[in-house]
Amino acid sequence: MGKKPKRKLPVLRMTSMMDMFTIFLVYLLINFSTDPESAIGSYVKLPDSNSQKKQEEKERERTISIGVVKNSNMVEVIASYKTDKIYLKYPYSEKAATAEEKDQLSILTEFLQKHTKLAKKIVIFEGDKNLPYRTLWAVLGSARDAGNIDAFIMSVVSVQ
Repeated sequence: MGKKPKRKLPVLRMTSMMDMFTIFLVYLLINFSTDPESAIGSYVKLPDSNSQKKQEEKERERTISIGVVKNSNMVEVIASYKTDKIYLKYPYSEKAATAEEKDQLSILTEFLQKHTKLAKKIVIFEGDKNLPYRTLWAVLGSARDAGNIDAFIMSVVSVQ
């Protein structure tokens, strides 16, 4: 019996594959862009989307805005939902809440209950930077008492 011939190991030729991947990499680097307009070209006119407008309208329908400002010795509260608005004004007291303040904040609570009874709403609260904490807490408390509120978003601004 004769000797078996030695098996040759398969050889993978990497040079041509490396050349191909290098060309592919250079092509991607030249043509890749994060700007969608340059990817499709400036000559293509894309249709306008209404989905963003519809989403904004849905969010606007779920949003109740409350603004609170302290001017000298008066606190002004403005609440609005769609076209319905209320304007409350009562004297500021540093100590305990006055009867007039409680009456005005109960009107705010009724306003919020009226607009939140069918579906949860988002309350956007804008307050003056110099607004005393007790006043801020009283207005937020009346919103909390209304119930059925999905989220509070607060913004504190400086009012001249």
